[in-house]
Amino acid sequence: MKKIILWSVILTVIYFVLVGFFFMSYLKETPTSLVRYFYGANNQCVAYVERYYKNLFGIEIKNVGRAMLLPAKAEKYGLHFHPNGGVVIPQPGDILVFGNKNGVGHVAIITGTLRNGVLIVEQNWLPFKITNNKGRALPAEYKDGHYYVLDRYYGKNKTARNRFWVIGWVSRSERNPGRFFNFGEKDMAGWLPESDLKLVSGEPNVLTLKVTGRNPSLVSPVFIDGIDAFLHRAVYFRVKVEGNQQARRGILYLRDEHDRWSEQVPFQVDFSNDAWTTFAVDLSHLRRDFKITQIKLRLTDNSRRGEVWKIDWLRVGEREKTLLR
Repeated sequence: MKKIILWSVILTVIYFVLVGFFFMSYLKETPTSLVRYFYGANNQCVAYVERYYKNLFGIEIKNVGRAMLLPAKAEKYGLHFHPNGGVVIPQPGDILVFGNKNGVGHVAIITGTLRNGVLIVEQNWLPFKITNNKGRALPAEYKDGHYYVLDRYYGKNKTARNRFWVIGWVSRSERNPGRFFNFGEKDMAGWLPESDLKLVSGEPNVLTLKVTGRNPSLVSPVFIDGIDAFLHRAVYFRVKVEGNQQARRGILYLRDEHDRWSEQVPFQVDFSNDAWTTFAVDLSHLRRDFKITQIKLRLTDNSRRGEVWKIDWLRVGEREKTLLR
């Protein structure tokens, strides 16, 4: 009797293992499955990047193959590759590309850039998981105008087999950001919708965004050296909002040299005339040593789902000049 029970338990375990194996295989190979939908084809890192770029930027990255091959194919997708240790610093939304001994490599999305590291989100660094490294940055160095992201290791052992080195990053931006943004230029692509906002196609030389929720905000590229706010005492931008022409409150968030969103500057905006309007946000109250490393623009209060923002330029500084046109 005991042997019968033991064999029954063994056969039951084997049965469920086999069923689970075939079930997971089915999920991996079926395009309509939930696993495929949420994690991408075979849970690979490249699939996550493809989905991210298509959903957020409307850029289709296809047929990459091995992750290490993405830099060679970047131009095909209208993107730009910047080598590790070069003069162009990585930006939020860029794709960090790793090489390794097995010739496959790895890719991750950069969510934040610091002077001493980058924050990333990735898939398949640990199998079947999406990992958000928001709490701990991958170490980086910024020296003599060059930016280096340091080696990384898979697992606890730092062996040659487990070493992943950073080849570079693939970016929508062609060069480092300045403080004068004309959105018709290629280097303005580094701006990132942070929440409840989506980039859409629109007029030439205009950054066009559609509101998808209640708290839309737009984040600039990172000025790695910082901008002295005492010398540049205002932020100007020229904007038009379609679908909700109302007066409302705006907030300009300022990130400082310590990588903190430490300042909030409120201002009033009025879109009641349904026309292009230039706004100035006064920064004269900031302390003399404050440095802006990044800015975030939010138009609050009456933002409605479906309204469209159009921005064709933004400036930090030049307070003494007339910017209306």
